[in-house]
This record gives sequence, structure tokens and C-alpha cells, in this order.
Amino acid sequence: MARSTDERWARGIAAYASQFGIPEDDVFAHLRSRFGERMATETVQAAGAAWSPDSPLTLRERSLIVLTALAVQGGVEERLRPHVRWALKHGATREELEALAALLAVYAGYPRASVAMDIIREELDGPKERQARRRSTPFPRRPTSLTGAIRSPFVRAAQTAEITKDLQIGSLGGLEGR
Repeated sequence: MARSTDERWARGIAAYASQFGIPEDDVFAHLRSRFGERMATETVQAAGAAWSPDSPLTLRERSLIVLTALAVQGGVEERLRPHVRWALKHGATREELEALAALLAVYAGYPRASVAMDIIREELDGPKERQARRRSTPFPRRPTSLTGAIRSPFVRAAQTAEITKDLQIGSLGGLEGR
């Protein structure tokens, strides 16, 4: 357990400096600019407790647990990225991170696990491999044009309406207007 609030604060600052790759003197200002004074203070205090050296869990184990929690939450991909890098720094291997994402497909569902796997692989690979993977994926992450993004739901709706109309006509035995 923490011996003092100052020690806990120092551990929280050190944890975020390590995770963000910035000097300890810049951590609180960085957090405050992003989240405000209150959230920054709570964040540093919480990290100071979570990453305490007194924990029975190793840094590697804690990193894997955090990755699991973030992957299962979904929608926090940008928070997942630095934790992948931090897990590697704490001794996790590529094989372990990929196995973690594969296991999560069973318990958290394929959509969230596959997003986590994408991020894990992107962070494990260099920038060249990351760009090559993005070009070769059959599932674009973002629409390639604004027109396509706007039109495609309407096109799908129109196609669905046509199919529904055909089915209704067929179920009426060809009697239209009945």
C-alpha cells in the first residue's frame, strides 16, 4: 500500500510519463489540458494506486488485464494503442497479445476482438506494414468518399424496399392491388 499521498502521486505521474513517452514534468499539464483539473487529478491518483509496486500482479499481468478491459469496452481504440505499446514494454509478447485478442472473440464477441486485433497488429508492425495492411484490407475503415458514405444507406434501403415489394407480390400470388 502507498505510504503517502505524495508517493502515490509520484507513481501516477511516472506511470503516465512512461505510457505517453513524455517527461514527468509535462504529464499533469498534458492531462489537465485534455480532461480538466479534476479529472487529471483523479487520473494521476488512480494510476498511482493501480501501478503500485506493492501489487501482487506483475506489470506485464496488469498490462494484459488493462488491454482486456479496454478491448471488451469497445469504442476506446485510441486508449488501447498506448497500452499495447506499454504491454510490450512490460514484457508481453506478440504471440500473447494476439492470443489475448483471439480468446476475447469467444467471450466478448468477434467485432470487439477483431478491432482489438487490428490495433494490436498495427502497433506491433511498423508504419510501412501498417500502411500495406490498410491498403490490402477488403473492409475499408472509413468511406472512401463522402458521397459514398451518404448514398450507400439510401441505396441499401431502396434495394431492400424492392426485395420486400417482390416478396409481397409473390406472397399474394401475383394479385396486385388487392
